[in-house]
Amino acid sequence: MDFLELLKEKYGTDTNRITHSIGVKDMAVKLANKLGVDAKKCEIAALFHDYYRYDSNEELIKLMDKKDYEIYKDMPWGYHGLAAGNKIKDFGITDIDIINAIKYHTVGRKNMSLIEKIIYVSDFCEVNRTHEGSKEVRDMVLKDFDKAFLMTLEYTYKHTNDKNVKELLDYYGGNNMNELELVIKEIDKLNMENIKAYNLSNNHPLFDYIVIASATNDRQANAIIRNLRELESKGDIQIKGIEDKDLSWILIDLNDIIVHIFSSEARAYYGLDTIYSNYVMENKNV
Repeated sequence: MDFLELLKEKYGTDTNRITHSIGVKDMAVKLANKLGVDAKKCEIAALFHDYYRYDSNEELIKLMDKKDYEIYKDMPWGYHGLAAGNKIKDFGITDIDIINAIKYHTVGRKNMSLIEKIIYVSDFCEVNRTHEGSKEVRDMVLKDFDKAFLMTLEYTYKHTNDKNVKELLDYYGGNNMNELELVIKEIDKLNMENIKAYNLSNNHPLFDYIVIASATNDRQANAIIRNLRELESKGDIQIKGIEDKDLSWILIDLNDIIVHIFSSEARAYYGLDTIYSNYVMENKNV
């Protein structure tokens, strides 16, 4: 099935909708290749995501899965995606990754797959978009996809003021991301080496982020504890616990963020960077 031709047949002379869908496809494929997911799935989802964009709400409700309508009936601006995700099966697509990426490209949901997030962000920031936040997200998305995803949620909430979007923003760590940046800035101010952040929000039940850095001396190691306690006194973070008996490996538990400060030797020995290498957040050294 040639979904671009299908789209052209649907929209005819409406070049704006076709151009937008191609823009989403180009961005999604670029992100898929960068992030290591199936680019063909992203291409299909991108080209079909707005297939029912101009159908009436009355018609879209008929095309939607009944369960989806019950959950999202108060979000009519997402009906077209929910309908398209349901009806793409009629065009021979049964892959659940593609179906869900189309369904949730506007309404979002908890526990979104990476492909779902790629379509969600690409729809917001593809090169033809000019609305508020589109350029900012576009400038960020190839540098730090996790942050671009959160930015998309933030701008969407600002535009819609929808409680469901606010719940998603809280769920995906909008507040935790702010804390993460504060923590990294404190580490960076002390000139620690090789600062790395890892996003495990979808992979670990107890915390969302890990930060690892190398202290070059004991003074740096002690200073980060002092600085984080100062942040806690201001109400910016909450420290759950600190393990600092051996300054070659300090562990600081900030509830949803775990900070590891190693000596260079201990960091190489324990190899946490290797263990979490698939979850590294690029350009998180702010």
